[in-house]
Amino acid sequence: MRFIINGKPRSTKTYLVAVGVILSLLICLSFWDVRNSVDTVEEPYDLDLSKDSLHRTTTTTTTSTLREKIRIARAPATTSAIELIMAPEEEEEDEEEEEKDDPVDSSHQNKIDNDPVQESFEQLENSIDAAQVKLIEFNLVHSQSSQSIPYGFVDEIESAWKRVYEYISRIQVQDIQANTDDFKQLGRYSRALFIAYLIQTGSSQPPSSSSSSSSLPIKLSETQHQNLEKAINHLTKQLFPWLPSSFTSIHHLHQTLLKTNESGIVITTGKKHIKYAIHGIKTLRTLLNCTLPIEVHYAGNPQDLDDPSLALLSNLTGTHTDITSVNLQDFFPAQETTAFKGSWSVKPFAILASRFRRAVFMDADVLFFKDPSHVILHESHQFQKYGQVFYHDRTMNRGSGGTESEYSKWFRSVTPQPYSRYAKDLRWVNGLSWHEQEAGVVALDKGRAGILFGLLLACKMNSEDVKAETYSHVWGDKETFWMSLEMLRVPFAFVPGFSGALGYLVDVPAGDGDGGGGVNISASASDKEDQEKQHKQRQKVCGSNFHVDQDMKPFWWNGGVLLIRRESDSVFMRFEYAAYDGERDTEKWENEQPGVPFCLTPMYPEKEVMELSVEEKRLGEAYISMYEEMGESM
Repeated sequence: MRFIINGKPRSTKTYLVAVGVILSLLICLSFWDVRNSVDTVEEPYDLDLSKDSLHRTTTTTTTSTLREKIRIARAPATTSAIELIMAPEEEEEDEEEEEKDDPVDSSHQNKIDNDPVQESFEQLENSIDAAQVKLIEFNLVHSQSSQSIPYGFVDEIESAWKRVYEYISRIQVQDIQANTDDFKQLGRYSRALFIAYLIQTGSSQPPSSSSSSSSLPIKLSETQHQNLEKAINHLTKQLFPWLPSSFTSIHHLHQTLLKTNESGIVITTGKKHIKYAIHGIKTLRTLLNCTLPIEVHYAGNPQDLDDPSLALLSNLTGTHTDITSVNLQDFFPAQETTAFKGSWSVKPFAILASRFRRAVFMDADVLFFKDPSHVILHESHQFQKYGQVFYHDRTMNRGSGGTESEYSKWFRSVTPQPYSRYAKDLRWVNGLSWHEQEAGVVALDKGRAGILFGLLLACKMNSEDVKAETYSHVWGDKETFWMSLEMLRVPFAFVPGFSGALGYLVDVPAGDGDGGGGVNISASASDKEDQEKQHKQRQKVCGSNFHVDQDMKPFWWNGGVLLIRRESDSVFMRFEYAAYDGERDTEKWENEQPGVPFCLTPMYPEKEVMELSVEEKRLGEAYISMYEEMGESM
């Protein structure tokens, strides 16, 4: 017998061989699929839910869950895994009846799969970090991913949710210490509150979304809703007792921000810095034509901002539009005014208290080369994706170096390990610099649940009852912004490049090979270029703490227009050159000396040192002139 295949006659033998090959392939594929569904597999997951990246967790899948895996694999890519595993109770009971003959082999269950109901609270709490992290990362990231859910991952999420829900339920009857300085426990309570809020309100939006609605609806029973609501209220009162009484809940605060949907600038100042604040406001309005509304916040006591200073602010609001002074004691409950007492600790509270959903915070002595409303709120890819903008500080004060530095050891001991992809390469966690963030400018979109909760935790870390512990490890408030997000496992990022210097070039001493020479003006063009490059490599830039935008162009600096603010009010900085630090691991700074500001010797000066443009130099001189004019009247 002969068969016609592809238009050509074939023998029976050929046909049978072809059929045999096909059947063999099908059998192999089926065996491979079952092996991947039954065996214990080491699957490292990351926030992109790929198999190569999230935290390493051993997952176990047995034949009892194979039908469920096929159901999930066939589900549309937009279907939520949480939605699938939290199906109505009737469907769960039906599936349990179907799978009675396939019991799970408990010997293969890892710690996260233990029945949390059978554990003591201490046992549950000591093992809760991994479950909290897995659930938060899944909620925040899967909603922006079109990837299908990997085999085994749904079981992990289900186990994590059971543990976290049990932990949240038991917290309500625990004697939580509101004034805890145990940061590991503080992180666990904060993550529990965050998870309860995400699930109860459906606010687990993707980091790149401006929407507050959840693409991961979780179906809860009425009892579960009530338990989560009680836990949210209990934890909110315990962790953040200073929340303003004008808001009945965090959800009320969140919804108010979403409805007002405003953007603006927030400044904090005391009487020592009022001159810098007024100078900065005037330059924003007159030199940069920035029209964003501005709020000037103060701690609300005479030691912070006295009557003459308030009068200066009042005069300012009379000549410039949309500028408001805010007494923080009017925002927070009177009985909780000890939440802050001025100085560094006021900053996160001011951002929280501002009416703006998108708040651009700036120190009183910060000045810009460009309108921050355009650079940050409209042009920044980072702000659009993550809802925040952070800047790196100088690489300094390394300590003993490496992960054994006291500051890096401390943070590692209070934060779930391993670190997220957003923190794992930071200098701080690797013991390369005690200074990670420069908080002179911080932008936050409080309409995003993760950012709002990160800000609440940053306020807690700077509150009067906790900040002694905080400031024993960090320099003021500045590291608490990124640390709070990492503790909650909320995605964040820094603008590329590390803090640099804005000022003037300094020749390296002649003994180092420069010869005090410079460039030979009689040399050929190509020789001149080489000599200029060599000469630049023997120079450093000294001046104010300086930062670039996402395109590595000059953007802002702090210290005002003074060369060294603490030394003289009449010796001004020079607007000539700027340099940023593009290399993470090496210290390149010389400390401030009498009459000489901080100096940076860049590793790659051909791309990291830049001469200011004509317009930037002109703007610098205008800043100085305006400050001199103010000096005569203040």
